[in-house]
Amino acid sequence: MAQKKNLLWFHSCVVVAQLYTVFYDFYYLTWKDRPLLERCIKLTLFNFALSTVYWVARAVEDVVELPRWVDTRRVLLGLVMPLSTVVFLLFWAIVLYDADLLRNEQLKLKMQMGLVKVPMWLTHSYHTTVVLFPLVDLFLTRDLATSKHKHRKQQTSTATAISLFCVITGGYYATILSIGYTQGVWAYPLLAILSTNQRLLLGVLVMTLGSCLSMAYMSIDRAKRSDPKDKSR
Repeated sequence: MAQKKNLLWFHSCVVVAQLYTVFYDFYYLTWKDRPLLERCIKLTLFNFALSTVYWVARAVEDVVELPRWVDTRRVLLGLVMPLSTVVFLLFWAIVLYDADLLRNEQLKLKMQMGLVKVPMWLTHSYHTTVVLFPLVDLFLTRDLATSKHKHRKQQTSTATAISLFCVITGGYYATILSIGYTQGVWAYPLLAILSTNQRLLLGVLVMTLGSCLSMAYMSIDRAKRSDPKDKSR
């Protein structure tokens, strides 16, 4: 019971932190003519929204039992963590190379004039804690997961998890490309300077990386839960 209360406290704090992050971003880091569409189609925000839904589900699960077909742990390992890891790796790799590839001209101008200042905590909230919080959650629930999954009749297979990842991320990428071609609004300046073939290649690389991460996370979890040492505890 005490562990459940601690988990509820942790999950609730994460939900509040993520909601405050979005509120701060849209309320303080904005200006009169800043395009709303360009902000809403970013991979960072898409991933953040998915992870927030996950954390809300986890908080609810701490209070009431969810239906058997709702397997939050498998969603975490097969979708949330792989996509968050992709966001983490892509963002920090591009920032180290050239941060301007992630900022449009308006944002760069406002930052140069000192009218907009992006706090470091916000950057880490969007791109770093999305990986750290799930790792903490896995650590806190390592004992509960083993006993819980023993009673499940069905479990999400690795192939299903990868398919879910590809469908969701593929749908997202197709949407932002469609918006870019039809309305001239690109989620990131990097996409605007790439050719069509390069954009398609980028999408394939991201989905391949995410699929490999999904398979890796699911396989590691399955191996750990089947480890005789874990079962003997």
